[in-house]
Amino acid sequence: LPTICDRGTKCNAQGYKTSWNGYKLHIDTADCGVPIAALLCSASMHDSRAAVPLSHITKQRVTNLYDVMDAAYCSKELH
Repeated sequence: LPTICDRGTKCNAQGYKTSWNGYKLHIDTADCGVPIAALLCSASMHDSRAAVPLSHITKQRVTNLYDVMDAAYCSKELH
């Protein structure tokens, strides 16, 4: 996964593009909100690319029964 500082762009709910420089922090938490795993990636990387590596890290640390992700993590590869 890319980890360099770069520019990310995303469309907001109103359809306007928002851009930022930096990184994205992906966090996997338990039902109660306790963080289990985290990945720091480039801002330009699509969120779905972090889903599988983050799930593998979590699997090594806890017994995981299910995954719930927001729509930003949707991709053909994950289905």
